[in-house]
Amino acid sequence: MKLLDHFLEVRVEEFRQTRPPEEVPTDVQINKLRRTFRETELDKCIGQDRAMYDCAMSQATSKSIAQCMVPPEAAPQDTEKTEQPTSTPPP
Repeated sequence: MKLLDHFLEVRVEEFRQTRPPEEVPTDVQINKLRRTFRETELDKCIGQDRAMYDCAMSQATSKSIAQCMVPPEAAPQDTEKTEQPTSTPPP
């Protein structure tokens, strides 16, 4: 589960950079998280598209890793909507 290990390493480093030391998970906590994720998330990882995996493994932030894991059909679309007036403005 290299992807899980990569995600945990990136996320812990983000915590080290942005949180006080007492909020950074210890090695024991990280290992517990790793075991829990392997038990609960393994099914979601198996059979994923290779492009998703390669994308996620090349990322340096947890947010960008998460964005790689969203299937293209589930990603929000940037469609610009032009509002049409529902009534004519008063003269």
